[in-house]
Amino acid sequence: MKEFFSIMTQAQFTFWMIAIPSTIVFILQMIMTFMVGDSDVDVDTHVDVDVKGDSGDGAPFQMYTLRNLIAFLTVFSWTGITCLYNSMSLTTSVVISSLAGLIMLLVLSSLFYFTSKLAQNNIVDSISTIGRSATVYLKIPAMGKGKINVTYGGATREECATSKVDIPTGATVKVIGKEAGILVVEPILQ
Repeated sequence: MKEFFSIMTQAQFTFWMIAIPSTIVFILQMIMTFMVGDSDVDVDTHVDVDVKGDSGDGAPFQMYTLRNLIAFLTVFSWTGITCLYNSMSLTTSVVISSLAGLIMLLVLSSLFYFTSKLAQNNIVDSISTIGRSATVYLKIPAMGKGKINVTYGGATREECATSKVDIPTGATVKVIGKEAGILVVEPILQ
């Protein structure tokens, strides 16, 4: 091994010193992605939040991450080694290596960006319930809180509700507004 490094130029040695650790970390990242990244967790919850990213759709474009830096250094160094061993000048090798690394950086960033946009956003704003009818699940006392079952966003959901009058369990109500995160309802007279 000592002989392998002793016959190299300073440029070749530098590219090798970048290639070895970056490749090891790149391989470890890949193993961790496939081994740990695939976990099976069942969570049944209802959360009403509005999440926005830098791009306004919840998926910010992240070009400068540790993963992308490691990928850049790996491609940069191996391309530089290849160029130098094919008798290219140091300047040409650095330019080609930098371009190859930047292309890899852009490809990875784009891949993660577009993959994150594939995720389905199941967050539905309960404001879309206004004007809909619902069924009282837990009695709603006058100026108090109760629960209703209302269908919106393709699913029946349980929501907190309030009213100016007492509404018994099982009654049909109409959602007329939303105040402080609680739906305001009124009874539908039958």
